[in-house]
Amino acid sequence: MCHSFGYIINQGPQSREFWQQKVEKMIVHFKAPISNEDNKIITDYLFKHYGNGKLK
Repeated sequence: MCHSFGYIINQGPQSREFWQQKVEKMIVHFKAPISNEDNKIITDYLFKHYGNGKLK
């Protein structure tokens, strides 16, 4: 909705903490309408499909 899917792919495999920080950045800095519940769902999805298996 706000950017292309390529943005996610271009990040490469990243840690759970990295993806959590990206979602929080969207909420705080870009005012994305993401609830706490959706924050967890999005982070879980990104880590599962684009994670490197590391928590940090």
